[in-house]
Amino acid sequence: MDAQQRSYLVFLRFFSALLLVAALYFAQEVLVPLALSALLAFMINPLVKLLCRCRLPRAMSVVIVTMLVFTLMGCVFWMVGKELHHLANSLPNYRHNIQERVSTVRNASEGGTIARLRTMVADISTSALDVSAGRQKQVSTPAVQPPAAPDNAASAPQPAPPPVEGGMASKILNASLSFLANGLGVAAVVIVFVIFMLLRQEDISHRIVGLAGFSRLTTTTRAMDEIGGRISRYLLMLATVNSLYGLMLAIGLAFIGLPYVLLWGVLAALFRFIPYIGPWIVAVLPIGLSLAVFDGWTQPLMVAGLIIGLELLTNMVLEPLLYGHSVGVSDFALLVAITFWTWLWGGLGLVLATPLTVCIVVICKYIPSLAWVDVLMGEKQPPQAHLMAFRRLVAGDEDAFQSTIHDSIEKNGIEATLDEVVLPAWS
Repeated sequence: MDAQQRSYLVFLRFFSALLLVAALYFAQEVLVPLALSALLAFMINPLVKLLCRCRLPRAMSVVIVTMLVFTLMGCVFWMVGKELHHLANSLPNYRHNIQERVSTVRNASEGGTIARLRTMVADISTSALDVSAGRQKQVSTPAVQPPAAPDNAASAPQPAPPPVEGGMASKILNASLSFLANGLGVAAVVIVFVIFMLLRQEDISHRIVGLAGFSRLTTTTRAMDEIGGRISRYLLMLATVNSLYGLMLAIGLAFIGLPYVLLWGVLAALFRFIPYIGPWIVAVLPIGLSLAVFDGWTQPLMVAGLIIGLELLTNMVLEPLLYGHSVGVSDFALLVAITFWTWLWGGLGLVLATPLTVCIVVICKYIPSLAWVDVLMGEKQPPQAHLMAFRRLVAGDEDAFQSTIHDSIEKNGIEATLDEVVLPAWS
């Protein structure tokens, strides 16, 4: 293959990637419910398998699990909506505490560093305006005044403003009804997709294997098994961890005395599906409400301490114990993927970023021409001893080379070190 053909192939791949991104963006109204349905199907499938092991038919297991899961989700969202309504009605009652917090912060800033910085900026701005005004006065010429309007012009009747069509309340009501109708429609489509994906799991698997071809039967089967096992295990354990986190947060906030603990517990459990930034986004809400509800600073500090303590407990104990930190994707690659899917699909893309990225990395690992995706985005692989020894020889670091050989001898013995480290490094 000459240089022209290679450049043509690179351009063709780049153009195909652009077309794929454009298709994902413009077809998001269809692809987002489908991806969300696949996510829920992966999460529910272990429960269906558990009932199937109890000698229940798969159709009955799917119906039982989906009815329980979606009924529970509906009840939870109904209670959350009810608490949100009560919170919106009770916010004016906390106006006095909010004004006191603002006045406290303002009084603390007076006479301090913030006030001195504000005075310095105001002096610099005033000096700059004085200099600019002096320069304009030197180069300015007297302007010709326009003729004064007759007195009767002021008394002439002004045209009436155009009438406003509809009121603000009707616009808000129409927008809310439209959003609710779209949400209910998407929810109905997702439920139907989930039921059919669970019922026709074997049929879908056979069709994908047939589409890939009989020659790739083993590779396709291994890729699908790894995708299904890894994502199902990750999502089920993540849902368990998030539910425990929301339950502990609600109990802790109830002991502190903060109202609407069910709302904060559910929001915390839902936002923890967003990697890295989700928990801290939702942490602002109960802390802000505690500043508005309580008079002193003790309860807000207790709320902040509770959230930080639960985060440390979850990240250091529960997550490594149940499913580990890694899902097969490096941290930096996952951040890049979160940014991409959020830009492409918005808030739902933020939720779907992790499972979609795992699927892409696993699929690319089994395709030789796309193996570089797994190298760039996959989890960190342990460095090979002979490659480390060779790099240190090239760099001229004899001490590091001897340290590598010594560690390999202690771990594997002299013969294995000569065969697996020294000879490959020198060859």
